[in-house]
Amino acid sequence: MRLAWLALVTVTACASIANLDEFRDVGAQAGGGADQGGADAEGGGGTHAGGGPVGGGGTAGAGGQGVTAYRDVILAGPGLVSYWRLGDSASTAAKNLIDSSADGTYLGDLTAHAGLVGDTDGATRFQPGNGKMVVGANKLDFFDSFANGGFTIELWFKPDLASGTLISLRADGATTWSFRLRLEASTAARVLFDLTVPNSDLVATLPMDLDETAQVHHLAASWSGGGESPAFQACLILDDVTKCGDENTASFSVPNQSADLVVGAEQNVILDGTQSHFVGVIDEVAIYTPMLDPAVISLHNQLGRMQ
Repeated sequence: MRLAWLALVTVTACASIANLDEFRDVGAQAGGGADQGGADAEGGGGTHAGGGPVGGGGTAGAGGQGVTAYRDVILAGPGLVSYWRLGDSASTAAKNLIDSSADGTYLGDLTAHAGLVGDTDGATRFQPGNGKMVVGANKLDFFDSFANGGFTIELWFKPDLASGTLISLRADGATTWSFRLRLEASTAARVLFDLTVPNSDLVATLPMDLDETAQVHHLAASWSGGGESPAFQACLILDDVTKCGDENTASFSVPNQSADLVVGAEQNVILDGTQSHFVGVIDEVAIYTPMLDPAVISLHNQLGRMQ
């Protein structure tokens, strides 16, 4: 029944994709039946976890390299340029399934955690204070095309607090960054998609309400590319709810710069005097160029929750 449902979802959500047959077949054939899982969708307690720390000489959840329907659909989809599952390798390296030269490095206080997409693979818990995963600027050549081609950043997260940075790309300047996905609690908990205005420290921010913390969330942030308005569009898709750019973002474009990509923090002190560390679990970090079709993002959200 589950495989039949997956095939139906794939056909419905991806009808506009040229290689639909291949995409559907991967989704329908993967998954492995009811015994494929083992990790709770809310995190916690999965048998994948290696028991040791992710950073500081420990492991990132040895044995957590589960072959799943979710992973196979991501790998078969369009535009994927980098994919870090997090918590999969028994080392301090965050393996990139697309390009091993762009593996990241776990730094600081991190531990293994059950995968957030409910499968047998692992995830990474970012502890308070100093945990992060860093991919060096010399490993990110694909970012050079983002200013014109657009991009989508996708990940799953379970926050302990409504604060901290999920992912950021620092720009070449010491006080700016190209983009940042972060959480904050003002009048309500929010997810913020920040884009740096070219040649300045000004920031265009797209906010979206986060109804619940301590829950598993699927997040995608997209920028359409193409330079100035009206071609420009920035969108956030949180748990299958979409919000696109308003008057605060419609005239800005992302600078064409390559620097360190950081998950769970900011690389440099920028606006708030800290590295803005995220506290909670992050999993399944993927980057696509050009901007990913919203129907595909919807499929990923549904598939990650069904296993």
